[in-house]
Amino acid sequence: MEIKLNLLPQDKKEKISRQRHFMAAIFWEAIILLAVLMAMAFLFGINYVLSLNAETAHESQSNGSDKDKYAVIEKYESEFSEVNSKISDSLSVAADQLYWSNLFVKMSRMVPKGVDIISISTKDYAIILTGEAATRDDLVAFKDVLVSDSCFSNVDLPLADLVSRDNIDFEINLNINKDCLKSNEGILDKK
Repeated sequence: MEIKLNLLPQDKKEKISRQRHFMAAIFWEAIILLAVLMAMAFLFGINYVLSLNAETAHESQSNGSDKDKYAVIEKYESEFSEVNSKISDSLSVAADQLYWSNLFVKMSRMVPKGVDIISISTKDYAIILTGEAATRDDLVAFKDVLVSDSCFSNVDLPLADLVSRDNIDFEINLNINKDCLKSNEGILDKK
């Protein structure tokens, strides 16, 4: 008879579970982004075809086509204008898109050795980071990196978190600059 024991502590099990959820969220965000990019490429292709048709229509009109054909061409031009306005609307929506995934990439680059981020919570543009630091110096170094970055403001590390010298559980409150989340490259470019 074989007995299997799960000797992992509860907090490690929760950490593993959170990591799985995090990876699933990133996967689905990538799928959605891919779908949006494909839709935009499709719309640009339609716009290109429609513009070619409009040019052809203008050429046939200038060659002396009759009034009925001209009316049909005007109808298509109005439809093209509608499609173009819809495309510009979709592009404006894409311009207002917030790319929170870049925050995770930036955090992964900023966190020094000896500091582990356990959870990231957001509300509007306020972020709460909770985690563990091996030493007080590691935690202070992490706070200094956050303070020096132009994408973050109001970085608050309570003094109570700095009482212990080793194995520190911490919670850092900060705000993220809205402009850093606006473009797909924005937060990655600002170091």
